[in-house]
Amino acid sequence: MEFRDYTEIVFQDGDILSARMLEETYRYPREFLHLAHAGYGEGIIAGLDFETREGSVYLTAGLVKMGGSYFILPQAVNLEAWFRLQMDKLQSAKGAAGSTWYCLCLVQEDIAEPGEQSGGFTHRSRISLKAEREKPPQALLLARYKYSAGIKLQLPGLLKVGRGDNPFAQFTQAAYLQLLDCAYAHPQGETTYHPLVFRALRSYLEQKQPLSPYDFSLLLEIQNCGIVALSALRAYVAAVSGTAPASVSALGREKLLAEVIACLQKPFVPYRVAEAENHSERAEKTDSKPHCMLLD
Repeated sequence: MEFRDYTEIVFQDGDILSARMLEETYRYPREFLHLAHAGYGEGIIAGLDFETREGSVYLTAGLVKMGGSYFILPQAVNLEAWFRLQMDKLQSAKGAAGSTWYCLCLVQEDIAEPGEQSGGFTHRSRISLKAEREKPPQALLLARYKYSAGIKLQLPGLLKVGRGDNPFAQFTQAAYLQLLDCAYAHPQGETTYHPLVFRALRSYLEQKQPLSPYDFSLLLEIQNCGIVALSALRAYVAAVSGTAPASVSALGREKLLAEVIACLQKPFVPYRVAEAENHSERAEKTDSKPHCMLLD
């Protein structure tokens, strides 16, 4: 068994570049990416987050695994400006009148430039962000967006609502960017929800008091990793609701999130408090019973 040698290459003026030197500079970053993310499935590995800056929504820099290859978005993209550039295409699309749903997809394309085949380039591909009425085959879904002229792009967030209301309502409302089907890769090989969804779950759990042991475990996982596997969320739902894990295994993403939210909203009564309340109720029932008096 032999580990690969660690090699540092310093390029200086006047040096003659050899194929071996160039191969060394090429090999390490590619091998590192493949080894570091070998367990990940297809999808967003890191970044490609959504942020609001100066009143506009931005898509941050990030790394995507697609078709077994890795693609890097080196800098953030202003999605508001990007949609304006797509305006002609969106409005001229067949049947695109009024409000129209679009899929923001990452699409892989093979490209070739003149002279590359003879210059040592054997294959080149890129991924592009596109707005499509339907998700193309093999494309990765980033988000869904109901486009309306003159309406600003909005990100969903956690609402401050009263008891019984849904603080996560914006995540399923058409007025906001829909992220429930985003293909965000998880180290276990599956895809999961976008980190924006988990930030909302984390914020809710940090405000909830008291936390059940299951709530606390979920909060720790989100705090440590930023995302949670869908299989772990299904286990959380099964544990809190008292149902068999098999009964939640087939839940789709939207239904699963709804079940997670329902479990989060369940109040937790610690055992000692519950025991004290039960004892108090029993004492009240005993005191309320009529007393018998013995007469001589």
